[in-house]
Amino acid sequence: MIILQLKSSHDQKALSDICEIISFIKDAHNYRISGHEIHQDSADVQGSILRKRASIISNFCSQKEIEYITYHAPIPRNDRLGLYDERSYERASNLILSTLREAELVYDECGFKNKVVIVYHLPSVISLEEIPYLSKELKFKYLEKAEEYLLNFYEKNRSYFESFAVLTLENVFPKCFTNGRNYSTINMFHLR
Repeated sequence: MIILQLKSSHDQKALSDICEIISFIKDAHNYRISGHEIHQDSADVQGSILRKRASIISNFCSQKEIEYITYHAPIPRNDRLGLYDERSYERASNLILSTLREAELVYDECGFKNKVVIVYHLPSVISLEEIPYLSKELKFKYLEKAEEYLLNFYEKNRSYFESFAVLTLENVFPKCFTNGRNYSTINMFHLR
């Protein structure tokens, strides 16, 4: 059995394109796609109304008979804040909570039987200037702090995860971004 789940953002055009793909696959191959993944962007979450975002996704799910949904929470970029800066964790909490609130509305409106999956990346963004000083010990200190934050967040918001959502953790690939923002991501692997 092959399970196909497509991904998109909240964008109406993207969802319209996905609707066409789902219809084509159903017509051409007699296969109904049952799940969908929404990749959230920080700007979308912070710049639009929660009810509107949820309504767009609920309408899409109802129209295409989607039975389960995954939300990919925005990856906090820390806005030049260090990983140890509490504001980084506060921002991450706000992004996850916004994702959870939207997912709860969609879950209720669509009457899903399956819990909504929330995918989250551990905060792992550092400035490019920090790379020369990044030892194995310092990197694991950053990641342990991020892990501690996530476990505390989970405990404080346990009711969401007991009722309609499952929180999953996704690691990031180490990479550098030099498109004017100048940051890098780190992960569990260290070559030195």
